Amino acid sequence: MHVVQLHHAIQTLNTRVPVYVVSFADLPYYRAWLNGALFEHAPRNLFNNTHFLMDPYLRVYHAYGLGRNSFLRVYGPHILWHYVKLYARGQQLPKMRQDTLQSGGDFVIGHDGRLRLAYVGKDQSDRPKLVTILEALRFKTAP
Repeated sequence: MHVVQLHHAIQTLNTRVPVYVVSFADLPYYRAWLNGALFEHAPRNLFNNTHFLMDPYLRVYHAYGLGRNSFLRVYGPHILWHYVKLYARGQQLPKMRQDTLQSGGDFVIGHDGRLRLAYVGKDQSDRPKLVTILEALRFKTAP
């Protein structure tokens, strides 16, 4: 899970970087994701410097230019392959309770308020590499 991997990478740098996780999900679904999917993959203290925010009216999404994807982009080969692997491992496929066409992104905002990274994925599974995020945070990483 991308957000867990990011937190582990930041933790190894022994620094405090505030992280904001914004979701358009409604409160019951967001709580279920936090308490279930997210915290099953990592200890809660890993997220001590994380702020989980709700944006049900998509104001933050629209401010950063995040629109909606087409059906074929969302359910293209990468996502279908992901579902095939889940099914092959005997895992239950996720139920679609939210707007699956809403595009997401990863953004890094510097202490000076400038946008250091704006990454909008090609589909829901496309996220920037951790090294890209860490470089945007101005941390040097080993090659």
